[in-house]
Amino acid sequence: MSRIRELFQQGDELFDRSDFEGAIKIFEEALFLDEASDEDTRTKEAILDTLNQARRFAHLMMLKQLLAKFPDSIPLQKDHIRWHLAHYQPERATELCDNLFAQLEQQGSSQQPYWLRIDVALKNAVPTHLAHDFLFLWEHVHRPNGKRRFLARMLATSDVRLLPAFIELSQHPDLSPNIRAIFMQKAESLQHLQQIFDTELADE
Repeated sequence: MSRIRELFQQGDELFDRSDFEGAIKIFEEALFLDEASDEDTRTKEAILDTLNQARRFAHLMMLKQLLAKFPDSIPLQKDHIRWHLAHYQPERATELCDNLFAQLEQQGSSQQPYWLRIDVALKNAVPTHLAHDFLFLWEHVHRPNGKRRFLARMLATSDVRLLPAFIELSQHPDLSPNIRAIFMQKAESLQHLQQIFDTELADE
């Protein structure tokens, strides 16, 4: 057995025991070895993939350990939410985000992380607060470039579950007629998409 494969097995065992820091050290050592063969090339690819997983989980474990010591830390809670968003766990991110907002409301804080909740809403298609958060931020984003990017970000979604939020925005009196019109177009587009899902692409 090559030294690379031997290290891969050692690192994999540590990974399975959730010793991610130990696995990271072993995998990094293996990747520095220069043993040329097709087998070792394939093993190095597997090591790199598992190394990236170990780094992600090590980050999560660190966040959890810090949150156990500082459960009310807003920056740590935000990072925890972003971790789940980045690693395709939007439902957990939504739950954590709801908990964070409940905590801030209980504390009477005016510093609500609306940008973060919009990210969660768009990725997990949660329309509940989307219109409210958009309106609040739209009022507080003053630079035209910022408003353009923000509007493009909202309009990029194609998830029909967000239709209620776009209908609400298309009717909101605080928005200009042009902005309401573009949200109406988006709502109509999502309605059309829903019709296609219900007819041409419906499950048989």
